[in-house]
Amino acid sequence: MGKLGNIEWSGETCYPVGTGAVLSFEFMSNQSFLKDLIKDLEDITDVYPVIGKP
Repeated sequence: MGKLGNIEWSGETCYPVGTGAVLSFEFMSNQSFLKDLIKDLEDITDVYPVIGKP
């Protein structure tokens, strides 16, 4: 997060782990969208729960 509230996001996932297709992404946003983004992510993990949390 920058001093002016800009956020640079990046992520990557692979399925099946290690040998499968890789999805990677990057995007920019600002902190004014953070509350809605967190809610959206919580909604997604309610429908598609994370399996095997450490």
